[in-house]
Amino acid sequence: VRLMKKNWYYLKYYQKFVGDTILGIRITKAGLLAGSHLKGHIWVKMWLKTNGKIDAYDLNGKRVSEYIKAMQDIDLILYE
Repeated sequence: VRLMKKNWYYLKYYQKFVGDTILGIRITKAGLLAGSHLKGHIWVKMWLKTNGKIDAYDLNGKRVSEYIKAMQDIDLILYE
């Protein structure tokens, strides 16, 4: 839970993307946190800033966008 809160804090200037769509992927809090947890908040930021052009792989061979897409239908309530 602490890591999730820390990642959400690191994404504070990128939370405005929640609800937007990039490359057909709906951006959600759950998606941003999944990408941050599994690849790192810096790569999630890069993906958002470049409108999906920079899409780094993690050690499992998955792209940031794959994690964000997998969570696009998940609603998450964060108590900030």
